[in-house]
Amino acid sequence: MTKENLKEYRSICEELRRLNDQRVKWISRAERSTRAPSKAPALGGQHDPMPMIMDRLTEISDQAGGLSARLSDAKLRIERAIEKLPSTQRRLMRARYIEGKCWMAISEEMAMSEQWLYELHKKALSNIKFKQSNRKDCGKRIPDGIKKQVN
Repeated sequence: MTKENLKEYRSICEELRRLNDQRVKWISRAERSTRAPSKAPALGGQHDPMPMIMDRLTEISDQAGGLSARLSDAKLRIERAIEKLPSTQRRLMRARYIEGKCWMAISEEMAMSEQWLYELHKKALSNIKFKQSNRKDCGKRIPDGIKKQVN
């Protein structure tokens, strides 16, 4: 788990929010286009915008579905990575990356200076990387030359 992996979660959240905003805009557009027709004669060349609107809404829905799956996977990876951290580091990492809080809000919530949170954050990242690298070493075969040196 790297800082980039943690940031990826937040960027996926932001992209989902952007898609939701687009969805709301297109739904509003659909509602406006389906209002009762006016008594004015139809102008030549006017077309029904609904097929285009429905296509766009389907496209947005498909994109959001794929992002939702990625978001769930990323959240699960982050939760697993931070669950074994000491409680203060765990609270910090959850607030920063899962809840998306800014440093000032976390500082107030945890009653710690932002500078101390930066240090705590650095330690938490180091702990996560250390635990990840230890897991990768588990089960690997030790070369014979090293075994002899250890014994």
